[in-house]
Amino acid sequence: MNLSQQQCIVERLLTLVRQRSTDLAPAPYERETLAYYDPARFSLEKDLLFRRTPLWAGFSSDAPTPGDFITHYDSGVPLLIVRQENGELSAYINSCRHRGSRLVDHPYGNQRVIRCPYHGWSYAGCGDLIGVPFQQGFPDLDRTSRGLIQVPVAEKYGMIFVRATPGPPIDLAKHLGHLGEEFASWNVGTAIRVHTKSITSPINWKFALDVFAEGYHFSVLHKDTINRLTYNNVMTYDSFGRHYRLAFPSKQIDRLEGKPRDEWVPLDNVSFVYYIFPNISLNVTGASVPTVRVFRICPGATVGESVTHHMLYSRVPVASEKERAALIDHFDYMHNVVELEDHKVAITAQVAVASGAQPTFIFGRNEPSLIQLHRQFDEAIASSA
Repeated sequence: MNLSQQQCIVERLLTLVRQRSTDLAPAPYERETLAYYDPARFSLEKDLLFRRTPLWAGFSSDAPTPGDFITHYDSGVPLLIVRQENGELSAYINSCRHRGSRLVDHPYGNQRVIRCPYHGWSYAGCGDLIGVPFQQGFPDLDRTSRGLIQVPVAEKYGMIFVRATPGPPIDLAKHLGHLGEEFASWNVGTAIRVHTKSITSPINWKFALDVFAEGYHFSVLHKDTINRLTYNNVMTYDSFGRHYRLAFPSKQIDRLEGKPRDEWVPLDNVSFVYYIFPNISLNVTGASVPTVRVFRICPGATVGESVTHHMLYSRVPVASEKERAALIDHFDYMHNVVELEDHKVAITAQVAVASGAQPTFIFGRNEPSLIQLHRQFDEAIASSA
């Protein structure tokens, strides 16, 4: 996003602040609450939205050199993404072809030879089976047919996506549309990973995702935290196919009123929140401390469980340990807001809907992003019937 585009967002937000309003959908949207607790629906979502859809797996900087790897389990299928000697990426089912053991457990690292921790079968980074201890036990083994099972992976705009189901290549230009170049403009491909932490909660994965989709709750749920910094129920909303971009104004944004536009520093006054279908909330903020914050929301083992992976990146080199410590302090602050405020309320909602007592929810016109999310999910399930 160039400076002129950022300034246009600031102008829209200033207007909304003056009007004490927000971007609105044409009409409210009512949806069935069973989407949050029905096991059959949950099974379809895992298959259609997570196993058959390209999923964000990281930035290029997460695996920059040959032998670097990323493990990925958001789909429920263990995956291993490896940087090859020629600089390209390959992705495999993270499972030994002998007896199925997971080959790599660490989320990131560098490993030129991938060795099974169970019986020691070993694989090259290209997926070829290169070592079988006690070969006499497998006299007719065709190693060329026992390499790691490959799945599609794609890298573009500094972002990495993987799909758990083997099949045609991933077209990221088509998948991300106009947002692709926008992500590239933020230099996410060189972002430096600072800290990661996860939250496992007894809530459906959509409850965990919903909390990032609107600012209507700031003055009530976050009255002593987020609401001190950001206006309640004020945001711009722009849809990009299956994805969208939100922008939230700081409570200091009105200081820009009357100032020449070319003196504005948008990132000092605006937080951009991107949704990447189906499970990513990506936040770009900060002019003086430019960061990218990613929340990866994944289904848990059952319909009433989820895991939220919280990841913080710096878009510029971290100058000192003091600066890193300050970034981690803010990370912990935001992590606690999500876990102790957002998820605390969502847990009570999960208990209520699981009882079956309330048949529907209503999303207001001031929650256009929630309407997009759930309409898309509902349409995907309906089209599979």
